[in-house]
Amino acid sequence: MLMNQTNYLMDSMEETIGIYGVLPRYKIPTPVHMQIKQGPTTFNHIHVDNSVIGVINTGEVGNIDVAMDNIGDPKLVQALKDFTEAVIKDKELDTTKKNEVLEQIAFLSSQAALPKTERKPSIIRTVIANVASAATTAGLAQAWLALLPLLQGLIL
Repeated sequence: MLMNQTNYLMDSMEETIGIYGVLPRYKIPTPVHMQIKQGPTTFNHIHVDNSVIGVINTGEVGNIDVAMDNIGDPKLVQALKDFTEAVIKDKELDTTKKNEVLEQIAFLSSQAALPKTERKPSIIRTVIANVASAATTAGLAQAWLALLPLLQGLIL
């Protein structure tokens, strides 16, 4: 904090006299939580490869991962993991569509983590239909067929 203020005062003094870059500055270290992650990212359940880190919304993947910790059905957790990783690795979906599907899966996984009385069945049905229309690529079809009956169990 004090280093930031000192650097600010040095900047102000240089601006006042019109000579820049001559006064010393403190080097402020980047906080650990602000550093860019290098290498593959593994959440508790989902593995994300280096090649897609900048392409997908890792926040949504993180939301899916957190919801998986609160889902009581291990079959549903495994199916969500498999489908999410298939979406991430799919070469046929463009970036926008991938992120839309991940956002919808994040919603479905958060609904699965809720008690049955708090779920929103009509919205779940609509989101399932949207994901089904996107899951027509060869890489997603098998994982989607495994996940679909488990998701339909959320609204019964």
